[in-house]
Amino acid sequence: GGDLSFDEDAKYAGWTREIGVGDPVGYKKLQMFNAFILTIPGVPTIYQGDEFGQPGGNDPDNRRMMQFDDLNPKEEDTREVTSKLANIRRSHMALNYGTFEPLKVSDKVYVYARRYLDDVIVVVFNNSDAETTVSVSIPERFKGLEFKNNFGTSYTLDNKELNVSLKEYSFEVFTVK
Repeated sequence: GGDLSFDEDAKYAGWTREIGVGDPVGYKKLQMFNAFILTIPGVPTIYQGDEFGQPGGNDPDNRRMMQFDDLNPKEEDTREVTSKLANIRRSHMALNYGTFEPLKVSDKVYVYARRYLDDVIVVVFNNSDAETTVSVSIPERFKGLEFKNNFGTSYTLDNKELNVSLKEYSFEVFTVK
C-alpha cells in the first residue's frame, strides 16, 4: 500500500508507528493478485488478512488480530471481490483441473484460458496505470462459445476476437454461459 518505503526498516516501523495503506491503488493490485492465485493451476493460499488488504509492517506487525467488522470501503470491496473469485473457483472445474493456456502476454497485459471438458474460463489482466482495451484472438476451439463477464467490464466478442475495456490495475474473469 505504499506506507512503508523500500529502504525503511519495516520491523522498526512495526514497533514504532501505525502502518496503514498509503496509496489506495494497493487494494486494486491486491485484487489482481487474488484473481491471479485463484485462477492459475495449483492450490491457492490466502493468508489471514489478504482477503481484504490488512496493512502491516514486519514482525510483530506483519499480522494483526483478525478483523471481521469495521472495514473501510476499499477493504470491504476487496473482501467482496475475493469472495466472488473463490466462489467462481469453487463452481468451475476448469479452475481446479483444467489446462492452462496463455493467450496474450506483454509487460502490462496478461490473458490466459483454463479448460476442463466444456468448462472454459478466460482471465484478462491490465497491469498498467491507464485504462486500456485488450484485444485477444480467440482460439479456434473456443469459437462459438458464449462468455459471461463476472466483474462488470465492458466487452465485445465475435467469432475471432475478444475486446475487453479494463480500467487501470484491473481484471476480468469470463466464464461460459
